[in-house]
Amino acid sequence: MARMSNSLTQPETLTGLKFGDKNEVAKMLGLCRRSVDNLMAAGLPHCKLSPRKVVFDLAEVHAWVKQRYSCQRIGKVSDQAIQPAGQK
Repeated sequence: MARMSNSLTQPETLTGLKFGDKNEVAKMLGLCRRSVDNLMAAGLPHCKLSPRKVVFDLAEVHAWVKQRYSCQRIGKVSDQAIQPAGQK
């Protein structure tokens, strides 16, 4: 029996974009499904394929949340990260 290619089992498009459902978005953001519904009402980018099927471009969701909630690094940045490449 021939094995299916792993690329066929992954929810990815030819361009490398990954799509997910409400459960995946909720897990990614650490929220419940109801909170994802509230974010959708607030403008979270999504594609409604049918009355009961909604998918999200996970990269767009990530960018929207960062832009909407002004996410930024909190805490110290190590000295190594600040030094230009090639210097020790």
